[in-house]
Amino acid sequence: MSMPKSVTRIRPVLNQAAYLLVDEAQAVIAQNITHVLAQARSFGLACFLAHQTMSQLNQPGGVDLRELVMGCTSVKQIFSARDPWLQKYISDMSGRVRYATLSYQQDANDLRDGRFGLEYVIKNEEGVHAVDVSEAIGPGITPQDILDINRDNNMCMFTIERAEAFSRWTRFAPVYVDWPVNEREYDERQHHMTWPEGTAETITMQSPWPEATAETTVATKEPILAFEDYKKLTNKRLDDLKRDLDDD
Repeated sequence: MSMPKSVTRIRPVLNQAAYLLVDEAQAVIAQNITHVLAQARSFGLACFLAHQTMSQLNQPGGVDLRELVMGCTSVKQIFSARDPWLQKYISDMSGRVRYATLSYQQDANDLRDGRFGLEYVIKNEEGVHAVDVSEAIGPGITPQDILDINRDNNMCMFTIERAEAFSRWTRFAPVYVDWPVNEREYDERQHHMTWPEGTAETITMQSPWPEATAETTVATKEPILAFEDYKKLTNKRLDDLKRDLDDD
């Protein structure tokens, strides 16, 4: 039996000047990522490096970038840790907590019949259910905790290694996140997070489709028919098909 663990819900606030998002980062980064990450903060650049497993940063015949990336990033959010190396890293970096272990004696007949637990503890000479409690020190996030978090879509493991202002995380901790979002949350975000108005400084992506001209062929969309109209049209087509077959 372990001590209760606290689970935190966070909503990060991003206030950097620019953001660099790299999906499948293992295909892009190399040893020189150290210089990028070390100087990005001073230039107002926030780097997001996304990848599937830590083993992707240690390709056969290449350079092991795992310690390099983990050491040069101050914020880490891990949604699923299936890599043995990463599981051990999280557990080692989750701090140390106290665990309580209970020990007691039960009657063999109860155990054989499938009855076990504190309610079946053998009483001592004073007629009291004797239970011994021993304490041990262990990781804040155990390997079993990691497996449980892996199966929960709204849980992750989170740490902020830079202690400033209200961000004072010093270890990995289980965190609740609102992803994947439900339809109501999605609609609210669409309403409150509108695109800014275009200005001279706004960079706008142009549509790859050409403008419509006299030479442009545009596919027309048939109007959606009501069920009864669709049924009549279908019956007419079947009658026409039957008539053609009879003529043949």
